[in-house]
Amino acid sequence: MEKEVTYEFRKKKTPEPTSILTQGSRRYGSFYNEEGRKLNTTGAIVIGDKGKIMYGSHGADGVRIIPESKMKDYKQPAQTLPRVRGHHNDWLQAIKNNKQAGSNFDYGGPLTELVQLGIIAIKMLGRKLEWDSENMQFTNCSDANRLINPSSRKGWTL
Repeated sequence: MEKEVTYEFRKKKTPEPTSILTQGSRRYGSFYNEEGRKLNTTGAIVIGDKGKIMYGSHGADGVRIIPESKMKDYKQPAQTLPRVRGHHNDWLQAIKNNKQAGSNFDYGGPLTELVQLGIIAIKMLGRKLEWDSENMQFTNCSDANRLINPSSRKGWTL
């Protein structure tokens, strides 16, 4: 069974999403087909107010603006951020050079939270979940809240 997770991001007290991220090959595959492109095996689509951005695994592979006409009109900005050659190398270079890694905890923490919420959503397939990030809980699903900090299996501790 194909599993698909759609995240809707809203500013506080805003009824409409400010952006939407969908993961799962069925959803973003249809965008590829509209453009006549080959389907990637992993990736996501971000749907915003002004269009859609499609990308492959880890946000780096096959980045495209949809529709193709917007992609052709896009002007690449000047490179201002250093490029990372793998997470492990970036981490080691940060230690060596006493600098912050590209995927530091300020960035990696919220990203990990997002991914973990997707895993919980897959376990709650078919239910719309509403997440309160300040209080670290779902506001509408106690079953999903039980999956946030599950108890360890016998013989395992943290």
